[in-house]
Amino acid sequence: MSELNTFINAYFEAIYFTELGDMEQPPNHAVLEASSEAEQVQDAKEFYEKHNHLFNDHVVQAGHDFWFTRQGHGVGFWERPEFYGQDNMEQLDDAAEDVGPVYELIWEVDGEIFEGDL
Repeated sequence: MSELNTFINAYFEAIYFTELGDMEQPPNHAVLEASSEAEQVQDAKEFYEKHNHLFNDHVVQAGHDFWFTRQGHGVGFWERPEFYGQDNMEQLDDAAEDVGPVYELIWEVDGEIFEGDL
């Protein structure tokens, strides 16, 4: 698997971890609807292409941290200087915040569409 695909897969792991299964969220077996998935793949790809040189071989963690940081989940790049180094950590944190949060994802649940604000 390419490093880009590893990053994208890790990014999606974080999405599914934070956005499914709790009250008022789609169930754990939901999947992203095709257009929502394509948008997130594009965001992850663009972030990776611009910033992968700052990951210091922590590609999986960077994929998770991109989602956590852009969504303001209270964890993310800003707390991991041991992975990225202080300067890289600050650049990655700023870059993820500049991308901004995702406000809505569209999920497919048992053939039905579930739209909801994050």
